[in-house]
Amino acid sequence: MTSFRLATHTSDSSRLMMRAPRRLGLQFLLPAMSCALVLAANQSARGQQFSSGSEYKSMLTELHHDPPRPTRLSAGTLLDHPQPPKDLKVEDTSSDLRISSNQWKLQIAKDSWNLSIANAQTGATWQMEAAGVSWSKPSGEPRPSVTSVQNIEREGSVWRARMSIEGSAEPAHMELTVLSSDVIRLSIHAPSALLGDRLNLQWKASGPFFGLGERFDRVRLDGLKTVLRPEDLLGQPGHNWTYIPVPLVFTPRGLGLYMDTSAVSTFDLTQAAEDRFAVQLADSSVDLYLFVGDPARILENYTALTGRSPLPPPWAFGVWICSYQGPDKVLADARTLRQDKIPASAIWTYDVMGKGDIMGWPLWWTGYYPNPRHFTDKLHSMGFKVLTYVHPYLRSMLDPYNLRNPSYEEGLRDHLFVTNPQGQPTGPVFEPFRDGNINFTHPANVDWWQNRLQHILVDDNFDGWMEDYGEWINDTDQFGAGVTGRRMANLNPLFYHRITNEISRRAKPDVVEFSRSGYAGSQAYTPVVWGGDQFPNWTTDYGLPSVVRAGITAGMSGFAVWGPDIAANGHSRELWMRWVEFGALTPVMRNHLWDKPENAINLWHDPEATAFFREYARLHVSLFPYLYTFAADAQTTGLPLMRDLLFASPGDPHTWNLDDEYLLGDSILVAPVIHEGATTRSLYLPSGAWTNYWTGESVQGGRQVTVAAPVNQIPVFIRAGSILPLIPQDTETLAGMGEANPAQALTKDLIWRIYPADKPAQSHFRLFDGTLADVNHQKSQATLSVTHAPTARDYEVILPIRSIPASVVLDGKRLGEINQTLSMRQTNGWRMDPRDHCLHVFVNASDFTLQVGG
Repeated sequence: MTSFRLATHTSDSSRLMMRAPRRLGLQFLLPAMSCALVLAANQSARGQQFSSGSEYKSMLTELHHDPPRPTRLSAGTLLDHPQPPKDLKVEDTSSDLRISSNQWKLQIAKDSWNLSIANAQTGATWQMEAAGVSWSKPSGEPRPSVTSVQNIEREGSVWRARMSIEGSAEPAHMELTVLSSDVIRLSIHAPSALLGDRLNLQWKASGPFFGLGERFDRVRLDGLKTVLRPEDLLGQPGHNWTYIPVPLVFTPRGLGLYMDTSAVSTFDLTQAAEDRFAVQLADSSVDLYLFVGDPARILENYTALTGRSPLPPPWAFGVWICSYQGPDKVLADARTLRQDKIPASAIWTYDVMGKGDIMGWPLWWTGYYPNPRHFTDKLHSMGFKVLTYVHPYLRSMLDPYNLRNPSYEEGLRDHLFVTNPQGQPTGPVFEPFRDGNINFTHPANVDWWQNRLQHILVDDNFDGWMEDYGEWINDTDQFGAGVTGRRMANLNPLFYHRITNEISRRAKPDVVEFSRSGYAGSQAYTPVVWGGDQFPNWTTDYGLPSVVRAGITAGMSGFAVWGPDIAANGHSRELWMRWVEFGALTPVMRNHLWDKPENAINLWHDPEATAFFREYARLHVSLFPYLYTFAADAQTTGLPLMRDLLFASPGDPHTWNLDDEYLLGDSILVAPVIHEGATTRSLYLPSGAWTNYWTGESVQGGRQVTVAAPVNQIPVFIRAGSILPLIPQDTETLAGMGEANPAQALTKDLIWRIYPADKPAQSHFRLFDGTLADVNHQKSQATLSVTHAPTARDYEVILPIRSIPASVVLDGKRLGEINQTLSMRQTNGWRMDPRDHCLHVFVNASDFTLQVGG
């Protein structure tokens, strides 16, 4: 939600990313027996208190560890199953400790404390030099540093040692652990009372540098100095803050560093040109994880440590439409969406107010919803999923009615809130009255929270919500049991999102929350991330360009499924169209009505705007099987759906300086137009051949190209030889698709779109349900083999071809040409489409082999 706008008393709403409901056939509702089973499961879930379970108890235990570690608070697995390399080589002399594998070399100089790690494949080296580890007080003095390492003892793949400190009779301690073939942990521990509570690390390291969470200001970090703490500072020039800080930094040359800490840290990369960077940590101890490998491998290992984004249900990859102002208005909008053939899967309504508690965003146009369950049931019957809005604090007053909030009064009585040292509730400060953040470190408060969430999901029957905020924690805030805001500033989003996700998915397994705040580890409990608040302009700080960077960088730090607000509160038709184009080619397409100024451009503005939105909504929906496959793959790889080009081409220096184009999956290159008035777009194509999506023109990559970009067309290129799985663009909704089993979401109507290779090649695509498509591209013939399909389907195979084919053979039998008007379900056969110069082949089968001869 936008704090800046409320502070200036403008009407402003929170951005809830709507999840797309499941696919509609004729059945929108569960059978009566299924409904009974779901309700029974929900009632059973109500009897289980999350606060009494082992998950929450382990969170509280780790919170009181000194220091608490996000890896132990999240869902990572690497720590539980370390696999040290079998090829480990060790040389321990009086002067040096050298450890190496086929992937890396690590050396510690004992007499001067000089640690270095090198990637054996690329030669990239990072070093902590003499005096590279030091401690200080907040004032900056003194700065005792490590002078030597002594008494190194080995136990398997763990080395422990004492670290002599300048001017101190007491040592600090070091532990080095080889966790896997490309992950090494270096633990540094010193009591803060001995040396100071600020740990300073100096690195000599070659860049370029990337990471540090979702960033709006830049993608490449060289030259940046930033504090890593979740912040909501909308309106601050420069945008040198983020909702989602992550202390992970890496270089495409094959090295990375993650600091497993809850403490606020400052990363200084202003000396990157001199191959140096520095980190200051507001703690005296830390676990450092050193990664070796290309960016994709680094992200895979980082997410193995801290957890991977949960897979949203299929409907989340449809189109979400924002509507509010009462049930009559929302239901009328829903009917219009169906009448206008806009393929919407979810309605996101943020003005359904709770009783002064955690649901709804109070605005002057807020509608009245006397019976939320009746409202959601109506929308479900129309094939929509329904989302609302949740925030982790309570207001002392019921805005805009200027009445005391009874829920807040109850919270005061029951000690529900985080407090300041004077015992007063603390929370967001942008409103004209006091707010109180929920204290998630007390079991009774978690029980209170669980009751509210279950009411929303079970009684009101919503399918999810915008999970807003999570920031606004001060160092002096009191959480109880000696825990202060200094410890919780970064951990609060992790507690908030983990507790909410664990409770919600037990009450309703296909719930979708979309969030803006986060920290290392919170991605494991964040099904969808949206880019927070933006303004409808072209500025690099808060406009469209900043949001493109946010999507790219969120993925770099482990958040796999991301989508922007499609800002619908501005007066520039061109800007709105460019935002729609961009939103359609992200994992989640969601329009957002914010403060709704008069005559703002949105999908309802006029018939031309509606038609334009419909075109891109259909494009987005058609990509469902492609998007869902990569979302499922993220469970094992950690790779996001929106990918910086350096993930595919880390050795290409041209990809290191791009901040306005990305790969969607591994085959679709998207270059949003982010400059006002532009009708062409210069972009970089990685090496290999690419096909212009709009024109079919083949273009050789490895160079900068300029392409046409009229206002209604976003530049999109497809990697030559790719196979794209699609569904028909006239699919009305994804609600109901894979309701019982997401792996069975595709039971019919699947399109294979084949893009020719520029030379003989073999390519393949494995769908999330196991279906495998292999294409053998030859000069005069293409062969498609589909295997492991779980069910028979109606397939359409689309292949660009210059002339009528000499032969089309299905499983050894020639297919004949069919009438242009026949639908794909009526018969096996083929036809040429003169509009797109493509061959369309229709097949009803499970597994099959199709050969097309030139």
